[in-house]
Amino acid sequence: MTCVFTFITAAVIAEICSSLPLAGSIYLWAAEAGGPRFGRFFGFIVAWWSTTAWTTFCASNTQGAVNYLLAEIVVFDVDYPSDSDHIKYRAVQWAVTEFMLAVACIVNLLPPKFFRWIFYASSSMVVLDFILNMIWLPIGVAQTYGFRTAHEAFMTTYNGTGAPAGWNWCLSYLATAGILIGFDASGHVAEETKNASVNAAKGIFWSTVVSGIGGFIVVIMFLFCVVSDANADVLE
Repeated sequence: MTCVFTFITAAVIAEICSSLPLAGSIYLWAAEAGGPRFGRFFGFIVAWWSTTAWTTFCASNTQGAVNYLLAEIVVFDVDYPSDSDHIKYRAVQWAVTEFMLAVACIVNLLPPKFFRWIFYASSSMVVLDFILNMIWLPIGVAQTYGFRTAHEAFMTTYNGTGAPAGWNWCLSYLATAGILIGFDASGHVAEETKNASVNAAKGIFWSTVVSGIGGFIVVIMFLFCVVSDANADVLE
C-alpha cells in the first residue's frame, strides 16, 4: 500500500517537474499552482516546511546511524553501558552524532566537482549494505534460531508500542514510507541537468520505484528473519 500511493505521488511530481524543471522544485511548483493570488503564500508554506524537514532529517538520520553503530556494544559484548538512560551512553551518542552531523554539513562546502564522487561513494555503500543484508542475515538465521513460518510472517502482529492497534498500524505504515522520501531531489538540480524536462522527471519517478521494490524485498526478508516467540529461547 505504501508503494502504491508513493508511486502515484512520485508520478504526479515527476509530471510537474517535466513542466517546470527549475531549481527550487517543490516550493516553486507550489507557488505556480497557487496562481497570482496565493502563489507567494503557498510557496512560503512549502519552502518553510521543506527547510524544516530537511534540517530535522539531517539530525535524525545521523542519530539513527549512531544508534545502529552503538548497538554493536551489545553484539560484541563490550563492557560499556548500552542503556539509553545511562549518562555515559548518552554522552557518547551525542558526541558521535554531532561529529557525523558536522561531516554531513561540511561536505556541502566542498567544490562541486567532488559531488559526483561523493554520490558514487554513498550509493555504493547503500548497495553494498543491501547485498550484505540479503546474503548474511538469512545465512545467520538459518544457522541459529531458524526462519519464521509464512503464517508467523504474514498473519501475526506484534505491538511493542503499547499504543492501540489502529495507531500501531499507522506507525507501521509510516515506518515503511520512511525509505520513500527525497525522490524530489532530481528536481532540486533540474537547472543543472541536461534535458531536464525528461531526465529530472525520470529521476524522480524511477528512484521511487527502485527504492520501493528494494524496500519491499527487505521487509519480506525481515518478516521471515525476525525472532519469533517460538524460537526466542535459542538466543538465551
